[in-house]
Amino acid sequence: GDVQETSSLFESSLTLESGINIVIVEITDKAGNSVLIEKEVIFDEEKPEITRTNLIKLSPSYTSEVMIKGTVSENATVVVFVNNESSFSQEWMEWFTNIGPDLISKIGKVSGGETSYVARTDSNGEFSIPVTLRRENVVTVDDSGSSSSTGKAWLNHIKIVATDDVGLVSEPEEGVVNYTLCGFGSDWKIDLSDTFPDKITPRYVI
Repeated sequence: GDVQETSSLFESSLTLESGINIVIVEITDKAGNSVLIEKEVIFDEEKPEITRTNLIKLSPSYTSEVMIKGTVSENATVVVFVNNESSFSQEWMEWFTNIGPDLISKIGKVSGGETSYVARTDSNGEFSIPVTLRRENVVTVDDSGSSSSTGKAWLNHIKIVATDDVGLVSEPEEGVVNYTLCGFGSDWKIDLSDTFPDKITPRYVI
């Protein structure tokens, strides 16, 4: 290690390895009294990566309340934006201030509220964040392929970002959830032709 004699301030250059580093500083005065200071330093150059989400499975949604789920490559804090806006409770506002608002604000707008569109990943790197879909950007598509507002379907643009413990921010994971009224849009294909079969055997009916 580096040994220095000083009466006040001192400095030393260290070469850190990727991951967790334990830095130990021992200070001894001329009388032989010593104190040991041990600190954990994390060296991380890789951004977290959002490896999986359930966005594609959520659309269409017939309820405004949905659960955004996914997995991140490392321990992280995950923030969800709905139409470029996120909500932080007072508890999470403190975290938001500590990491530096510019990290998240450049991705979308953050406002205070009772609900939080933010959560920590668990031990498996997974997260679950409840959000409320909004009735904005009313869109439907007619036979000609053009778009028009009908008041029956609302596109919600979802953006997910993860911030690791050293403040590195992932690339956003984005998708669209179509919030629709019940009965508008369907995965069912309806055939209006004649009934087939035309005779039903009762014992085959479940």
